[in-house]
Amino acid sequence: MNAIYPMGGFLQRLHASFLVLCISLGVTGFISVFMGGHRSHVSSV
Repeated sequence: MNAIYPMGGFLQRLHASFLVLCISLGVTGFISVFMGGHRSHVSSV
């Protein structure tokens, strides 16, 4: 149990940081795609 517990805590921490990274990347990507699409749409019109 003692050997598994630190690993579980590490995985939990890794999962939390990965989730934050995914959310930040998703927001940044969404904003860049939204702005890029909006800009290309305006320039095409």
